[in-house]
Amino acid sequence: MLGKGENGWTRRSLLGAGVASAVTFLAAPAVARPLRTPPARRLYLQNPHTGEVFRDIYWEKGRYIPEAMRRINYLMRDHHVDEVAEMDRRLIDLLHGIQTRVDPRRPMTIMSGYRSLLTNAALRAEGYNAAENSLHLVGKAADIHFDRVRLIDIRKAAVALRAGGVGTYRKGNFLHVDTGRVRFW
Repeated sequence: MLGKGENGWTRRSLLGAGVASAVTFLAAPAVARPLRTPPARRLYLQNPHTGEVFRDIYWEKGRYIPEAMRRINYLMRDHHVDEVAEMDRRLIDLLHGIQTRVDPRRPMTIMSGYRSLLTNAALRAEGYNAAENSLHLVGKAADIHFDRVRLIDIRKAAVALRAGGVGTYRKGNFLHVDTGRVRFW
């Protein structure tokens, strides 16, 4: 027989109280924990052909900011014919990833973003290495550079992301990045 302790509790009553407490705890709604908000994504871009600069947040609280994306599209336009196209959001995120790895305080120079058919044909006619079906034509490629950063370091950052094509053009001192299949040259 179970005896009562000095405070009047039996082993059976202690066990029952413990089970009741456990059931109450498990049945209670979970305490709401605030979700961790992903950090805002920002870019610092410059266009050497037009002198334009974008230095702002383009993605926040799980969404792209339409006005910021319009400004990025405009900065990355084909300045030869003043034609604007919507840039691939994955490309913008790729640029963000590269900039984060290289130096977020240093502007990324956009040598070429969107390219019209007319400009692409003119580049090819002048002997530049512009692919006939270039991803620049559909807003999925950019040629980039950072002042005072070695091209090999920019390449390492882009290759590490494995988000598309990465081409190194030492003669022109720029890196081509795109959101096509993963490949390197």
